[in-house]
Amino acid sequence: MTTFVLCAFAFLTAFIGASLGSFLNVVIWRVPEKASLMSPPSHCPKCGSPVRWHDNIPIVSWFLLRGKCRDCREPISFRYPLVESLVCFVALTFCASILFGGWTGTRFQCLSWEGFTNAFEAWKPILANEFSEASAESRLESQLTTFIFDDFIRLLFMTVGLSVYVTLLASVELMLGFVRFDQKQAPRSLLIASSVVVLLAIPMILWLNSSDPSCQIRRLWILVQSVVLGSVPAFVVKKGRRVEFMLLGATWGVVSGMILALPGSFLCLVIASVFRKKFGRDLLGVIFYVVIAFLLVAQFVFSLLF
Repeated sequence: MTTFVLCAFAFLTAFIGASLGSFLNVVIWRVPEKASLMSPPSHCPKCGSPVRWHDNIPIVSWFLLRGKCRDCREPISFRYPLVESLVCFVALTFCASILFGGWTGTRFQCLSWEGFTNAFEAWKPILANEFSEASAESRLESQLTTFIFDDFIRLLFMTVGLSVYVTLLASVELMLGFVRFDQKQAPRSLLIASSVVVLLAIPMILWLNSSDPSCQIRRLWILVQSVVLGSVPAFVVKKGRRVEFMLLGATWGVVSGMILALPGSFLCLVIASVFRKKFGRDLLGVIFYVVIAFLLVAQFVFSLLF
């Protein structure tokens, strides 16, 4: 039963991540062109033929179609499955780091879930299928059922919720990054939407630490510091790119925490400057995304080892 529940939640997280990646592809293509996100429905950019529902399954459909439109047989950019796979990967990695490693952030990260440690120790036997007959007999059946459904399932939903939010944060980097890569200007609507995603950290912090008001205040203060420090390097870039870079840096700060916010933001800026001089393309947002993905993988590995 436990294995089934974990697999179901892993599939749910992967599906949400891949679907979010699919939506990002639409945003990256349409919003800079000031086109509607809803109408017309997904269609081939070459021949205009509408995409059938079974040809619109994230990641899978591109490979089944061998990267070509079903109607005109013109090639479809590899970016579509790439973005979907990247977002799916980040969602799964962060979710797994909580479910199997117990990592929920450090004291320097605003999204740290301090109350999770005790809860994780309580439901860790369920994950490992270690309920012995003796421990099962020592509990009333109603108590065990209450524990599983009130604690285990609730924590799983909170885990998925936190994973989806971190994936949203990383997706801001990827979305703005590919818009710039296409040598397009991010419209104001896209910048406002990205700002809203960053601000969603406030209710997320309050939700995760709802049982401890002092912890909520402390985490909110860490959020402010992380956002400010991550945004500081924006003042060395050109004025036309400053707002966008501040958003990228702020997003990075929310994920990384106040210790890594400033050095990480500067590092991404330096790497992006080198790539821009060499290839003539703005890879700043994509580099931020890669660094965030690397950080999440490193935290996952750390949670398993220690």
